[in-house]
Amino acid sequence: MLTGNVAAVFLRVMTVKKTKSKKKPMTLDDFAVLIQTDLQATRKEMREGFAAIREKMATKEDLGAVSDRISVAKDELQEQIAGLKYAKEIDDLRARVNTLEHKVGIRPTHRAA
Repeated sequence: MLTGNVAAVFLRVMTVKKTKSKKKPMTLDDFAVLIQTDLQATRKEMREGFAAIREKMATKEDLGAVSDRISVAKDELQEQIAGLKYAKEIDDLRARVNTLEHKVGIRPTHRAA
């Protein structure tokens, strides 16, 4: 067994000494260097990001091809609409014929629509 004095000395020796950190204080020059380093890293990241966007971006030729396809589709739709110009009138006439057939007692014919 340890006596009180020996135990106190033993515990003091075994405890970890707290040392003060030996960091040097940051100077204005050190701070400026950190800012410059961070700024350069940010510029590099932005440059890489914009390069990736440019790779995926459509070119004038791509847009021209899309424009051509749109104009062809527009022309086709206009032709189809022109064919349907009298569609409403045809539907009205078909309804009138069905009404007349019903009144006269003629069995309505089934036509393809």
